[in-house]
Amino acid sequence: MSRIQMNIAGGYMRGEILKLIDENPTLTTQQVVANWIEARYGDFIRTHKNPKTGELAFVSPYRITDVVVEGSTPELLGRFILDFDNPNDEDYFVRHVGGKIIPSEPTDD
Repeated sequence: MSRIQMNIAGGYMRGEILKLIDENPTLTTQQVVANWIEARYGDFIRTHKNPKTGELAFVSPYRITDVVVEGSTPELLGRFILDFDNPNDEDYFVRHVGGKIIPSEPTDD
């Protein structure tokens, strides 16, 4: 499994996300941020095509985990982990979107 840590830019946290928090008072801040992450990055992963081949760029499943929101409005900070089953998908995502690859920890198999 491949892991990428993504920080959410402050402009999104103070703009788009803060607006979504205000518009969805029945959801927790964490839920609103998780929904925003899925919409923004999940859509990219599900629909992005490799410009060289025209095929979908991502072939393995992905998971958005460890959503963290710190601070209080309007000075929120956010980050999350994106897990890919295929390291090639991880590399492609980092090259085209950003993030920091978190080395996998060895297992005791």
